Amino acid sequence: MDTQHERFDARARAPESHLRPPTITPPDHPLPFPRSLMAVIRNPIEGWCKAVYEEPIFLEQMPGQLLAFVTDPEAVRSVLQSTGDAFVKSDVDRRLLSPMVGEGVLTAEGKKWRWQRHTTAPLFRHGELLCYVEAMSAAAKRVCDRWRQAGPKSIQNVDQAMIRASFEIIADTMLPHDDGFDIALIERCMADYLAVSTWDIAYALLHVPQWMPFPGKGRSRGAAKTMRAAMSDLVEQRRRSGKAHDDLLGRMMAATDPETGEAMPSDQVIDNLLTFLLAGHETTATMLTWTLYLLAKAPEWQERLAAEVRAVAGNRDITADDVAQLGLTRQVLNEAARLYPPVPVITRLATKDVELAGKQVPAGALCVIPIYAIHRHALLWDDPDIFDPPRFSDDLHAGRPRCTYMPFGAGPRICMGAAFANIEAVTILATLIRDVRLAETAGLNPVPVARVSLRPKDGMPLEVTCLETSA
Repeated sequence: MDTQHERFDARARAPESHLRPPTITPPDHPLPFPRSLMAVIRNPIEGWCKAVYEEPIFLEQMPGQLLAFVTDPEAVRSVLQSTGDAFVKSDVDRRLLSPMVGEGVLTAEGKKWRWQRHTTAPLFRHGELLCYVEAMSAAAKRVCDRWRQAGPKSIQNVDQAMIRASFEIIADTMLPHDDGFDIALIERCMADYLAVSTWDIAYALLHVPQWMPFPGKGRSRGAAKTMRAAMSDLVEQRRRSGKAHDDLLGRMMAATDPETGEAMPSDQVIDNLLTFLLAGHETTATMLTWTLYLLAKAPEWQERLAAEVRAVAGNRDITADDVAQLGLTRQVLNEAARLYPPVPVITRLATKDVELAGKQVPAGALCVIPIYAIHRHALLWDDPDIFDPPRFSDDLHAGRPRCTYMPFGAGPRICMGAAFANIEAVTILATLIRDVRLAETAGLNPVPVARVSLRPKDGMPLEVTCLETSA
């Protein structure tokens, strides 16, 4: 690994930086197989040994599967930005996601992926997404209102509040309420589906047949069927109505391939609705949850952000024009997403022998891009476990190697909803931090757990104090 990467972040740490939030303590050496398998099922990142956080690449042999943990930025770029067929989506991704999202843009390969990506990408242009800031601001204000109704000071499960807010925003932009979108049903089904997702990961690593049962599988698959049926009803209702809707669902149904003029069939619309629903609510909700936790531990940053919001927007609602001006707010969100990345890991399957970071990786190896470890890697970050938002000041962040920081992935398959999530997170955080103050609850020591996203193991109860507001 280049020495320029080794100390790149040396100037980023502000003198007052001292907050070291909870993290996973990696084992000194790879775990023996039974323990490593249990770690995958319980919390995959618990099984990553110290070498994953310290070496450019680390190879670990599991029964029937070689794992290549790739952390060197150039090697990561080679894996994720490969335009050939050397690396493809792995069976881990397909088994984890396909029961819900079918062959949507998140799981499809080759021509089918390119067609869907090309068709849906225009829906997520930055300028288009700024039209949704009003809905995002309204959802954040509803969170504040619910907290205020609980009293001037209360204990709130902020993880649940952020999940609900992100669902409401999707309902107000992609799937409006007047179409009968049942937020509570989808929220319950999504939780049931994700609860046992690591069993799919473990079975994929061991090449266990897909029909094999595991604890909670029936409930998980039932939840996926319920969600797919709900989306199917919604799509068919739209088609029967014949009405044009200016939301993401309406635009997706109206979109055509510019080369062929082909419209997206209903099953692919359903696949992609569920893809955006899963990615859209999970990434933003988890990023905001961890951000609010870090701010609860760093009250000085709460005051700095509140002052910025008041300087930019006063007491009015956050608007699209405000988003770009909230620089400190973005720094805090970026640092939170570094410490607790919404997408903690990406996998690819090597289809041919390749060399990565000076090591030979054979065909059939599972290339693991451990984003959680990359974001805390000893060769890439100065004091990587310290919470320090100035790392993301414009002058420092602009020169950072691309695959050093990638909370939403990288390469051609980077999460299309990343811009949506970032705009949403800035809008919600700015709204909340102006009206409330946060503090840790007694004994809170949240453990990050990798599912599809990086969630706190036992939720995130924080003490919320509602401030007096002026119209």
